[in-house]
Amino acid sequence: MGARPTGDSNTRCDSPRKAGYHNVSTRGGISSEKADFIEHRNCAGDGTGLSAPSASAAPIIRINGTEPAHMVEVLTLDDWSSLGIYGEGDEFKTFCMEWNEYFDSGRTYHADISTVAIRGGESIDDPLDERTAYLYTNYINGQYAGVSEQDIQDAIYYIEGEGGVNNSLVAEATNAVAGGAWSGIGNVRVLNLWRYYDPQTGTYSGWAQDQLVTVGVIPAPGAALLVSVGVVAVNWLRRRKLL
Repeated sequence: MGARPTGDSNTRCDSPRKAGYHNVSTRGGISSEKADFIEHRNCAGDGTGLSAPSASAAPIIRINGTEPAHMVEVLTLDDWSSLGIYGEGDEFKTFCMEWNEYFDSGRTYHADISTVAIRGGESIDDPLDERTAYLYTNYINGQYAGVSEQDIQDAIYYIEGEGGVNNSLVAEATNAVAGGAWSGIGNVRVLNLWRYYDPQTGTYSGWAQDQLVTVGVIPAPGAALLVSVGVVAVNWLRRRKLL
């Protein structure tokens, strides 16, 4: 639901999580917990600057403001080389992923990055929807300069099954995916926020309102499609010339 003006004594804090481990299903013959950890390690080597958390790695951020969009400030990285594309002292705007969880504006949190909202489905983790990734990509790239941030937040909530509003942005994102202009989650990930971290065990606990974050330079939706079309056109012209 976003920021709450008072303390967090009523926030659920009964589910410790091992750093870097998230889902509960299985994928490709291995547990998804292992798959998610592998994904963290893969991201560390793909040029995005995302590092897998270890027993001594727990980046700390401060989140400020209230809905619809709010500011995240990266305070310390510990063993991480960066938090997505952001370094110590960087700030970025983001949106909430979950309606029934909260954060306290001005408070610091431990941060982790994954592809799911922790307990985003109440009792289970909720994978990031590719339509949400499309909207956040457009927002970060300045494509929604004249669009209400509240409309963006409402659309994200709706897409993620958290209430929200089925507005024109939902239709735009749905059409972009259906029409092939956008596929997958690109360089958008979920910023999982935790109130507590035990460096002895590498365990997070006390989950808070998850946010959105980017882990690499984000091309505008449709840009990759345009590039591929351009390559095809050039190859066609070359063949014509040879003929």
